[in-house]
Formats: sequence, structure tokens, C-alpha cells
Amino acid sequence: MSLPILLFAASLLGLVASTPSDYREPASKQDALVIPVSPDADSAMGVRLLDGADGAHYVSWVERHGDESRLRFSKLGKSLVWSAPKTIATGSDWFVNWADFPVLASLADGTLAATWLQSAGDENTHSYGARISFSGDGGDRWSEPVFLHNDSAGPEYGFVSLAAIGPDTFGAVWLDSRNMQGGGHGAGAMALYFRRFAASGAPGPELVLDDRVCDCCSTAAVVDDSGALQVVYRDRDADEIRDVSLITLGGAIGFDRRATIADHWKIPGCPVNGPSLASHGAELTFAWFTGADGKAAVKVATSKDGGASFGFPTQVDLGAPMGRALACYDAKGELFVAWLEAPATDSGKGAMWLLVKVGDEAQPRVLAEVEAGRASGFASLTKAPSGGLLFAWTTTLAGPGSPTGVATSLIE
Repeated sequence: MSLPILLFAASLLGLVASTPSDYREPASKQDALVIPVSPDADSAMGVRLLDGADGAHYVSWVERHGDESRLRFSKLGKSLVWSAPKTIATGSDWFVNWADFPVLASLADGTLAATWLQSAGDENTHSYGARISFSGDGGDRWSEPVFLHNDSAGPEYGFVSLAAIGPDTFGAVWLDSRNMQGGGHGAGAMALYFRRFAASGAPGPELVLDDRVCDCCSTAAVVDDSGALQVVYRDRDADEIRDVSLITLGGAIGFDRRATIADHWKIPGCPVNGPSLASHGAELTFAWFTGADGKAAVKVATSKDGGASFGFPTQVDLGAPMGRALACYDAKGELFVAWLEAPATDSGKGAMWLLVKVGDEAQPRVLAEVEAGRASGFASLTKAPSGGLLFAWTTTLAGPGSPTGVATSLIE
């Protein structure tokens, strides 16, 4: 992200800088079984969970070792213990970012694909591209990485989502700045692209899904029970309305339909706060952050017909959300939403990751207490093999300003 975007994102903190009068306190923190991921590194961040198409559960993260970055992952065993970490890739020229992180995906046969960001020039230029690599042996060996995208004029290609869209095919979605022609933000519009990759790594043609989207909000993609790829992202129109949109891609990789939740949030820059997406049966749900009308909110909306229409959005936050919303169904089909909430500035808590079961009258539970700044990063939430949920987050290891690490929690 360019410096103007970062500064603009920082200004959004004004939406939650003071606690509103109608703020509600969460339920007391409930202890969960913490499964620590302990990389031998200076710091770690960008933690992501994966409920893989192969039935396995994975966690991935980026470690910093001096000037070198390493993308690593572990697999969850039957005894609910993470395996010894394996390294996917290393590099001294990576673009490591609090909001734009590597992703991991698996096919039904256990073939893995991983992406990460590589700097394209001077560190201060914020130019980077997305690399992708594949492994057919459980992550012991990885293919020579290639760029996800054909174009490299820049400045930015990232916020990738990966999904298994068949027994031998991955689908990749990313934000693509080639229309800026190397000129940076303001020189053109960011676009949303899609591409297939075979298990062998062979790429298909690129497809433009939307030629004008928000510059640096994360994307999300899932494959529903019908086999369609559902993609959700923050859109952007000519009047700077940046609401959340959904694109459904059918088997022929064409637009089946497109839906938008109309918050009418007019904002002159990117909020760095993308939506989340989850599916269960015919249900499709996404959760997102909005600052429409000057009021911060985390909302959730559900479709009962695979994305053709959505019910009225429900606000789930306690009154002072920072966003970074996550939606997830458990094995029973119950819907949960997690998000980052900033309580009163004098509470000493910084910020809290909260979780609520949608439709439940109980207060949200506290999953973790973290810093309120960028060090807390983005968390991850997925269905657990035990029938509950798995939650992963970035945490400071020894208090505010200290190096960061990653942790996971099993929520029964």
C-alpha cells in the first residue's frame, strides 16, 4: 500500500477513537485450549488457517529472520497438535505487510498451492507482485515460483484468495494495478482478476472480474455446494462509493450474477478492511466493516439461495468496532462472526477479538486481547475437525511494541 493510503487508513481510527454512548461490554473472556505455533524467529505475522479440500487443517505464517522472510506452515494432527513446521519459501526481497499476507490452498488429493508477495524495486516504492508455488508431496518440495499475473508494470498485485475449484484445479483471485501503468494510485483504477491453475502449476488465461475496485481491501473466495466460485470484495464506483460486492462464477467461468450490499459508504480512500465469506449448503454469508454515515459497524448478511439474493444485514458489533470481520459456519451449520473491537481508550485493553453466534442473544465472547494498532494484523477463523472452530491471530510476545508471534485457539 502506498503512503497516502496508509495515512488515510490511519485516519479511519477516528471512527472508533472514542467509545460511543451506546457501547456494550462483551461477556467475560472464556478460556480456550491454546495450541501455540512457536517459530524460531525475530517475529511472525500473517497467520492464516485453512480447512483444506483434502480434509486436513493447516496454519501458515510469515517469519522474519533478520533481513530474510520465510513462509511456513503446519498441519493439525488427530491429537489436536500442530506438526513440525515446514518451509514453503524464503527470500530477502519480499514485501511483508500487516494487511496483505500469503495464502495457502489444497486440492482433494493433498496438492498444495501457496502465494506470497515479492518486492519489485526499492523498499520505499511499495511496488510488489504475487508469487505462486505448488507442492505435490505434502509440502516437502515446492515448484519454482512464478508470478500469479502476466503483467508486472505495477505497482501492486496482491490481496490474493485461493480456492480448490475442482479435483485438480485452483482458482486465484487478486487485486491488480496494471491499469495504473506504473503510475501509482490516482493514475488508474485497481481491478479484480481471476485465473485458473492446474495442480501441475500450468496457468489458464486471466479474466477481469471488475475493472474498478477498492485499492487495498482483502478479497475472499469460497466454493459453494453447487461447485460455483463465490468471490466477495470491496467495490468502488465513480462517486467513491465503496460497498461490498459479490461475483458468482459458474463452470464456464462467466458472470452468473452479481450482488451488492448497499451501505452507500462514500470514502475518498481505501479503508484496508475487506469482507469475509462463508458457505454452508445453500447458504452463503459475508461479514464486513463499514463506516457509512460516519458510524463504524460490523455487519453480516446471508443468502438462502446461493447468492441470488440476501436478507437484511444485521449489525453484530458492540459499538466500537475496528472491523477485520470473519464469517464462519461450524459443522452443525451455525453461523459465527469474529471481529476486532476497540473498547474505551482508558480501559487498558487496547483491542479485543470478539466472537458471536449470529442469532444468539448471548454477549460476544473475547477470543484474545491485542494491540489496537496494525501490529494486531488480521486474524483467521475456520471450522475445526472437532466440530468447533479454530481461531488464529497475531499477538505481541511481551507487551506493546514487542516482536509479534502467532497463536491458535480451539473453540468448542
